[in-house]
Amino acid sequence: MSDLLIQLPPRSGLTVLKLAAFIQRRHRLDPSAVSEAIEQPVIIQTSDTHLLRLSLREQTLIIEPADRHSPDLHVQLSPFSDTPPRFIWPWRSGLSARGQKLKRCFTSQLIPWPIAARTFLDQATSFTAQSFQLTCTDHRDGQTLIWGYGPSVVSIEGQQDRLALFFNGYTQLFREMVTGQLNCQGSMENIAHLADEGLKHWIAWPC
Repeated sequence: MSDLLIQLPPRSGLTVLKLAAFIQRRHRLDPSAVSEAIEQPVIIQTSDTHLLRLSLREQTLIIEPADRHSPDLHVQLSPFSDTPPRFIWPWRSGLSARGQKLKRCFTSQLIPWPIAARTFLDQATSFTAQSFQLTCTDHRDGQTLIWGYGPSVVSIEGQQDRLALFFNGYTQLFREMVTGQLNCQGSMENIAHLADEGLKHWIAWPC
């Protein structure tokens, strides 16, 4: 399955960019969910009251302004937050067959960080399991994931919610390190590989 191309309106703001990044991520995880949900145009009302029309043309998602339409769903999304979007359906549409397809596509539930981390690492293209050993530790309960067997070690420690945000692609590693949300130790080369992978593979959350 090839990547989903995105066509955005001119001068798109962060809300539109984040919505596009979310759908790109969902397409990577579950392409059929996206294609089935947007097999006909979807109207989304954003938290800033704008209406957006989403449609698919082959492998291109087209996002454009919409006028005078009843929204299929609403999205609450702060342009300056790294939290996932929250989708709300009008009660009638949530009961229909189409509503079920929309719910399958527009779900922002975070994958638990150990599962997300394993997927992130196993699908990496910037490095392999031979490049370095990575240990990730959750401060809350001490749960640890160990991946790889390379000659050097990279260690990431933090609260489970911050680990989940990073490995689900909603924040960027260097940002988490600078703000003290994640403690990452290792060579700058290996840390840079991890950061680059987050940017190019998961289409990291715009910030």
